[in-house]
This record gives sequence, structure tokens and C-alpha cells, in this order.
Amino acid sequence: MSDTNSQAYLRQLLDYLKAHSTMYNEMLQRSGANCFKCMHKWKLNFTSGITFISVVSLLNKFTNTYGFKQGEEFSSKEGGKNPVGTPNLESQLQTDPDIFNFIASKLKKDEYSYKFASSAIGSLGEKQQGSGLRVSGYDSNTLGSNVPNEDRNVEGLLINGAGLVFAVFDGHKGHLCSEALKQQLLDTACEQIGPILSTRCPLLANTSLTPIVLDQHTGTHTCPVTCPIGFPSCDIETGLAPSAGDEIAMSLQETFVSMDQRLEQRARQAAQKYQRSKTLTKEDLEHLKRFYQGSCALASCVVSNQLYLANTGDCRAVLGSKIDGKWVATALTADQTANNADEMIRVFKTHPGERVIRHGRLLGGLMPLRSFGDAEYKWPPEFLKDIVSLSPNYHTPPYLTAQPVISHHTLTNQDKFLVLATDGLWEKLTNEQAVQYIGKMIDGQKQESRRESWFSGFFFKARKTDDVIETCPNSYTTLDANLATYLIRQALGGDPKTLFNILNISPAISRGYRDDISVTVLYFNEEK
Repeated sequence: MSDTNSQAYLRQLLDYLKAHSTMYNEMLQRSGANCFKCMHKWKLNFTSGITFISVVSLLNKFTNTYGFKQGEEFSSKEGGKNPVGTPNLESQLQTDPDIFNFIASKLKKDEYSYKFASSAIGSLGEKQQGSGLRVSGYDSNTLGSNVPNEDRNVEGLLINGAGLVFAVFDGHKGHLCSEALKQQLLDTACEQIGPILSTRCPLLANTSLTPIVLDQHTGTHTCPVTCPIGFPSCDIETGLAPSAGDEIAMSLQETFVSMDQRLEQRARQAAQKYQRSKTLTKEDLEHLKRFYQGSCALASCVVSNQLYLANTGDCRAVLGSKIDGKWVATALTADQTANNADEMIRVFKTHPGERVIRHGRLLGGLMPLRSFGDAEYKWPPEFLKDIVSLSPNYHTPPYLTAQPVISHHTLTNQDKFLVLATDGLWEKLTNEQAVQYIGKMIDGQKQESRRESWFSGFFFKARKTDDVIETCPNSYTTLDANLATYLIRQALGGDPKTLFNILNISPAISRGYRDDISVTVLYFNEEK
């Protein structure tokens, strides 16, 4: 294609995106400065108010295809009809298999599903409770915006399946802290919770405390591990011996606290070594990096029909229940940010008279008010003066704690699934939207808002916002059998045009428009 035609084709792109750029205009208002720095780099002349992100998101694919090179200048006001042979943009974005393959390669890269054996991991037997409640499996996925992705997730079995742990981690300033937490969580949880389970259930007395990590697999697997059904001689109401529930809650809390203490101790030893000798080994530097970076964390522990949650930061757990034929969303955790009144009271009580919250952030910098790592909010000034520029309001550290808020829920037959996700998902979807999306899929239906979607290779158009579209009479399949992937797809817009635009943004500026997203969907007594 000639230079004239390639420029004309890009003008068509710009004109199209200008008409469909409401989302990007909102993004531009939030991150305009970063956009215009990059605009200068590419020397693009915009005279029609078209958002820069519209070009960046499509630049790699279309410049390679149609010959537009970095540094060329053009104005979107230049006239002219589409050149002969230029494909119709609307049609291309909706039907080009390359575009769908590109979207799938991004969305599905890190997805996986796990199906538990019918013997039921962490189940309650019918003799104890007629529900036969069990965990049937889970879907999980993570999509990075940062490079590398700063989110992590982990899943595993405790004590031969008597307890089941799921967790998501939302790192910031890097991925090292969240990665360290992922590596530590299951072993630490086994140390803290394992003895309680083995003591309370005689059948587990001689069972190994080594956890079984589930997320080392990809695809769908049947778990070969079986466990005792219920807990012999347990309280029928809870499925646990008296007081065991409180012990599990306290042990889950101690799991979080001890992980942060372990990170801090190793980093402090490295810092003290540097102060003495002004030298650091590679290992010392890694310990410092891990604790200088930070991470939020959300972990769930399912024991029998009891669900325990530990939350440090702004990840969120949302329960999907079906009550009287309707899907109901219940948040089981609260985001620990400046929007949380209880958290604000705690912070101001701990640091009376100080200007702790500025612009809705801790000391004007950090959004979550609890976190792992983040040495610059925890260590005394003498440890930090050679590392970071301290805030003038930095007087009485630590300003952060990793101690989680513990919540508990007794699962019933109405409870069908649990969504654990980092804040990248909740910035895009409400609790109700997430539950409705998954609920409709479980029902074999999907709710569409007025946009175009693909199902099993066939094209449908939604007629109304509340229309429910079905596929084949005997099956319901979409591009996403993994419902964690499906939630991420919907969070990023759902339709091919929007997905292609947002997923094709250069990694250098992607964080200005979407965060890393990690999602785990745990199914209770539900065959998805």
C-alpha cells in the first residue's frame, strides 16, 4: 500500500475511533499528561480533538500492515475518500479472525480451571447436613497491564483436602513482594491451620502438613486427593468441633502477620548490614526490594461448610447466591481505603493530630491503608533516609499494617460461587454486575447490553439491554468456558472493538488505562 493510501487508511481509523471514543475520552481526562508526552514522541499532529490513545491502541497492528512508520506526520483534517482496496474498518474489527485470535491470545494466556473429584474437597456429608455441600472446582485467570504483571494468585489443599485455600495478591511498585507472598502463603497457612484441623479430626492425625499446590497445572483436571467427609464427632451446626472456628480465624490472621514479619526481618537484616559495611549481596538486595515493594492480599479458607476470609488492602470477595430464583451479590470483604470509615477511624486513632490522609491516599501516596511490604511507610526514618525521600508528614511510623480483617460466612445451598479479585476488576465492574454475569452463564444464559458478541462462531445482536440470548438448545458455550476470563472480558468492554483497542495499548502507557486484573471464581456444589 502506498504512503498516501496508508495515511488515508489511518485517517479512517481516527475518524472511526473519534465516533466511538467515549471510554477513551474519560481515560484521557484521567491520564492526559502521560498521553501527550507519548504523542510528542510519535510526532502526530492532532487537530480534530481525537484521543491519542485511539491511535496507540491500534498502532502496532495497523502500522505494520499498512506501512505507516514512526515519525511520519499527518493531520486528521486532511480530506479524501477511502482509497480503493482499503478494508471497511467496522467490518474488519468485527469479523477479522486475526483480531479475535489476538484478543484470545491476550485474555486466555494465563487462564486455568480445576475440577475436584466428586468425593468433594472440604465437603459436608449428607449425614451431617442434608445439603451435601461441596466445592466443585474453580476458574482462575490473570491479565497484566504492568510488565511484568504485578498480580499473583495461588490455590492449594491443606491436610489432604480438609481445608482449601485460595488467594489473590495485588502488588505495587513491582512484582517481587506479591511473588514472595504467593510462594509463602500455603506453607505458612499449613503451619498455622494444619495442626488445628489434624487435632480436631482423628482421621487426619497422621496426615502430612505439606500443602498441595493446585495452580501448577493448566487446563481442567480431576483432583486425585480424597478427604474424610465432614468431621467425626463435630458440632452438626457448623461441621467443626466447638471453638475450632475461632481458632481457624485467628490462625488465618496469624498467617498474614507472620508472612509480613518474615519479609521485614530479612530486609531489615540486609539494611543493617549495608549501614555497617556499605555492601550488599545479590540476595540482600532481593530482600530489600521485596519489602520496599508492596502488595495487597486476599485469602479464603474453606473448611467443611465454613468460609473464612482474610483481607489486607483493596482486593475484594463477592459471594454469588441464588435466592428465590434471582442472583444476589454479597460483598464479604470491605476495601481498606480512605472510602472506608472504619479504616479512617483506625488510622487517625493510631496517629492523632497528624495529616495522615492527603488526596484520599496514605501520606498522599498509597491508596490501600493496609499492605504487605511498603517499607517506606513502616520503617523508622533512620532506615529510610538513604533510600527514599521522606514525606514531611512522616513522624510516627509504622503507618501501614499487614494485619488482615477476618470475615466468616457459613455456606448454604443458596451460595453458588465466590469471586476473589484484585481491584483491577472492581474498578470496572460492580459487585452486582460480576455476580449477574456469572449467574447468567451458570443458568445457561447470558445477559447482553446493546453490543455485538460472538457465541460458538455465530454472530448475534442484542435487541435490548435486558435481552437474554441463548445459543444451541442443548448447550451454552461462549468464547470463554473459563468464567474468570469471561469476567475480565466483560470488565474491559466485552465487544471485539473495545477489547482490541484496550488490549493493544502499548505496555509503556497501558497502566494509565487499566490495572492488572486477577480473578478466581470458586464454585460451591455447582456443576458449571
